[in-house]
Amino acid sequence: RASWGVLGNDAIGDFLYTQGMVLSSNPAVVMNGTGFSSLTTTAVPNQLVTWEQTTTYNGGMEATFWGGLLSFEADGFYKVTTNILQAQAGQMPASLGGNYSAIVNSGIVDVRGFELSVTHNNKVSKDFNYNINGNLTFARNRIVKTDDSPNIPGYQKRVGTSISSVMGYQSDGLFQTQEELLYSPKISDDVRLGDIKYKDLNGDGKITADDRTWIAKNTLPEYMFGLNLDCSYKMFDASLFFQGAAATDIMLSGTYKALGYSDGTFFTQAFKWGSNAPTYLVEGSWTPEHTNAEYPRLTSKSISNNAYPSDFWKRDASYIRLKNFQIGYNLPKSACSKLKLDHARIYLSGTNLLTLSKLPFIDPESPSVNNGYYPQQRVYSLGLNLTL
Repeated sequence: RASWGVLGNDAIGDFLYTQGMVLSSNPAVVMNGTGFSSLTTTAVPNQLVTWEQTTTYNGGMEATFWGGLLSFEADGFYKVTTNILQAQAGQMPASLGGNYSAIVNSGIVDVRGFELSVTHNNKVSKDFNYNINGNLTFARNRIVKTDDSPNIPGYQKRVGTSISSVMGYQSDGLFQTQEELLYSPKISDDVRLGDIKYKDLNGDGKITADDRTWIAKNTLPEYMFGLNLDCSYKMFDASLFFQGAAATDIMLSGTYKALGYSDGTFFTQAFKWGSNAPTYLVEGSWTPEHTNAEYPRLTSKSISNNAYPSDFWKRDASYIRLKNFQIGYNLPKSACSKLKLDHARIYLSGTNLLTLSKLPFIDPESPSVNNGYYPQQRVYSLGLNLTL
């Protein structure tokens, strides 16, 4: 099978292509004792403005082999969005005095990927059969064209990066000696031994916003996968469901998207807001006797230097989770007849029973830069299904 389609998006302000006129509500000039309002033009129109256009290509196939023992479904897709509507205010020199169109069709973003599902069914005997199904999805987006300023360094340009990639500083360990602290570039003079050291990418001897670069991938996983296992033997049945993700990062500290400023979190700043400190921050903190530490020095004060977005606080958020397990027993028909039931089944199930990840102290599915995330609970259930 194959498909192709084009979709438009015109979700922009109205009448951007026309020159508007505004009459002031209050008098702007007085002539012969009479006040007159002023008549001014609105923003510069863009007579070439048009809708965004998304073109999607998809190709796939399905196949079944050996009488249904093995089947698979595969799809590949490519989606490109052109004429993306973007504001260009930050890209124009101040000398123009705002004499340009605010919104232009200047962006291109594409997404490519595939989806794959494989299923194996088998009836081994009259009493035993099983089913195995695995699925894998991959999707990677890329900024092809955008309004990058020609004055920014190449390591800050957005072209080639993914949407929602994280910009921040590259860390260079912790400050270890007084000499290193004295002669190394720093964000401020408040930096002390045991604080995070950052790389001076532009070589100007200072750590400023010009030294930031792209440090983390899209926080949305590029790979998502799952595995379903089902089997039944005589009156028993069981099922397991695994899910997972890969090629995704999580930031423990940095910029809060909802608030727009950088700060530490409970996971990176000991005693934040008077709270208890996580054990790993205390045991792994830098001290003059423990310089080979994983985390910065302990302090009850908020240290802005250690809270900036940086790869020091970037973690791999890939995981595999046993999302659900269930085992059940179906009562024989003879027993159901005596109980005047059509069907009866007792089962034991569990949710979020096991998680394998590189994040022992935080849920890998939690959002980046948060000060509290209620973790997904491990739940056990015992149930009885009756059909009269």
